[in-house]
Amino acid sequence: MRNEKIVPHRVPTRGKIWAVAQFECELFSNAEAQSSRRIFNLRTRLRDLRASAFQKKMVRGKLKRRLGGIARIFQECGMPNPRPLSRFAFAVALFLAATPAAFAHARLLRSSPPAGAELARPPERIELWFNELLDDGFNSITVFPAAELASQKRTNLANGKPVVDPRDRTHLTLTIESLAPGNYVIEWRVLSRDGHSAPGRSTFRILAR
Repeated sequence: MRNEKIVPHRVPTRGKIWAVAQFECELFSNAEAQSSRRIFNLRTRLRDLRASAFQKKMVRGKLKRRLGGIARIFQECGMPNPRPLSRFAFAVALFLAATPAAFAHARLLRSSPPAGAELARPPERIELWFNELLDDGFNSITVFPAAELASQKRTNLANGKPVVDPRDRTHLTLTIESLAPGNYVIEWRVLSRDGHSAPGRSTFRILAR
């Protein structure tokens, strides 16, 4: 019988056991964090898909209503069945629905002083707010007495040029001279960032003290 060398069983120390346990906890925490991140990404993607589907449904509903209106116009005018033109009408309606602002001009939302206002004190500035972003350097505002409305030569009571508010590019401001009691006209022409120029006119009155 051969003599075999017996290797004693090594018992792990407390420090090694603690190191292994800590390593396993870190692996579990990383796996849990990755799972939470994946769940969050999946939920975000699902929410985006639902929003996209809702938008497509709204666009389809709008196109159906517009195509129905076109068909009714054909019928009222006594024109033949519009089915041969349905593809063309669908393309036109899709273009109009996708780019509703392509043919729009800057429209005045509100002004200071308001249109037709009667003021006890003269304003120090004219302020206009529009529904579109304005471009710099191509806007004009003139303030003149209402008696000169039909005249070719008008007395512009503005101080300098109008300025676009950098914090709100729909806001246009112009400082004016001190005005005497009377009726005044505000005329403007603004250029929106899509290249459309739009004029407008408003009036106000300063009451006698």
